[in-house]
Amino acid sequence: MVVLGRDTMKKTLLCMCVVLIAVMVFGLAGCTREAYTQEEMDQITHKGMEMMRAWLDENMPEAEIENCEALSLWSYDHAVYLTDYARGNILHKGEKMPFTIHTVTGQVYFNHQQQEFADAVRTYLCEATGIPFETEESDFSCAYMAPICAHDTEGNAKFGCDYLDLGIPAEVQNIEAFVRDPGSRLQIDVMWTKPSPPEGTDFSAYSLALFRDLRQSCGLRIDHIHMDNGSCYFTVENGTEAAFGEYGNWYEEEGLWFRGPVRVRRETLDQQTNEITEHQWAFDPEEDLTVEQTGTGWIFTMSDHAWGYDFQVYTQEGSEYLRHDYLLLSADWDPESEKTGILMSWAKQEDGTYKLVHGESGQSKPLSDGRLEQFE
Repeated sequence: MVVLGRDTMKKTLLCMCVVLIAVMVFGLAGCTREAYTQEEMDQITHKGMEMMRAWLDENMPEAEIENCEALSLWSYDHAVYLTDYARGNILHKGEKMPFTIHTVTGQVYFNHQQQEFADAVRTYLCEATGIPFETEESDFSCAYMAPICAHDTEGNAKFGCDYLDLGIPAEVQNIEAFVRDPGSRLQIDVMWTKPSPPEGTDFSAYSLALFRDLRQSCGLRIDHIHMDNGSCYFTVENGTEAAFGEYGNWYEEEGLWFRGPVRVRRETLDQQTNEITEHQWAFDPEEDLTVEQTGTGWIFTMSDHAWGYDFQVYTQEGSEYLRHDYLLLSADWDPESEKTGILMSWAKQEDGTYKLVHGESGQSKPLSDGRLEQFE
């Protein structure tokens, strides 16, 4: 049995694996139940096998079916529901090709052209939004969102509006033309992290409305996008929230600086009215941040605790600060007491500067109120 699922499947096999693991975990814990009978599962499997064989006879007569099995869907109520899909593999000219077939409509999906599909979608998105794209070093994924409907043992629809990444419709010959004709296809879901826009790109012109309207104009749903060029950033989450932020230096001394957002705009989409609300905030480091030098570090406190954004500490090549690791302590730490805090060390950045990061994990550690002291 193949078990997949979520209320909205993302587009990667990784997500599918996560769901499968979750099903297995709940199953081992005795919490998962199958909301269908073995006979019903066998019926879907048999129907899928017969329909796929008929499709191959007409379209790929030289191919053979290696295996086929009904597709079931895991739900957050810890039940597994049967769908109208069957999936498996065919052997075509020595190549194994995964397939999925809808046993009601007969629609067949293949996923062996995913890279070409992703490249076409990314180019289309960049043209539609004006996002400049220079390198391939980014995390881009997309999915053609095929409808999926799971049923319980009484035939009641469990997830009538659910979608799943099954690949591309088998009849598609020209992927680029398919992507650029939203009227002839279903929606494509997009996730993109670190598009690598050129330094100096102004993200303030990007808005939630721009990406909301892509559904209608381009048939693209932006589930997640994050752009950051060091001077500003723009993020879309779940297609319903967006944020633009501009970075600035909060504090400077020779060879060292604290850096974080100084201006933020947040937008939220009301999915019922399709209206967008906007809020803007600004941070004035001279008014809202106090930094005290201790001789071996700094004490920093924020007067505007409602700001909600943190900063990072940077230094440059050859700096004396690079000679020390630091402990992150509470702002009211007593110098007479033992030093117990979070170890921070310097990590070189792509631009040649160094950022203070969590010493054990190497991960960025945003700072707000606190104290940094040299660790010997």
